[in-house]
Amino acid sequence: MTGTNSGRDALAVDTDDLGIATITINRPEVMNAFDIATMEALGQLVSEVAAEQSTTVIVITGAGDAFTTGADLQSHGGSSEPPEVSARRSMDAAAALVRTIVRVRVPVVAAVNGPAAGVGVSVALAVDIAVLSSSAYLFFAFSGLGLMPDGG
Repeated sequence: MTGTNSGRDALAVDTDDLGIATITINRPEVMNAFDIATMEALGQLVSEVAAEQSTTVIVITGAGDAFTTGADLQSHGGSSEPPEVSARRSMDAAAALVRTIVRVRVPVVAAVNGPAAGVGVSVALAVDIAVLSSSAYLFFAFSGLGLMPDGG
């Protein structure tokens, strides 16, 4: 583990009077990298917030200078499960997160405030509208190795 917040503790949600729910990935010390628990929690939170009648739109963003740099590769080091099991769980969580974003009843916006890598790109591409800051960029690391993109 990296010693950072994980799961629901790594996410903040704020809803304004217009029903705009902003979900912030709050792990800036690791550039908002996703461990498995945080990916799963984000999918659950998106579903819960979208189900609220007062929600008109969901905005997903990252705390600090990054949107999300994708999978937190350091978080797998402390796991007692075999690497192939952890990798499968991570891929399944990423795919489930992307499917959830695509399927919710309200529009989802990505406010990409900095780098988005790996599954972070998949999240940014799954939303209805992505708005990128001037410091933002999208990077699929695995495509350089001839592998399919994370979460895609």
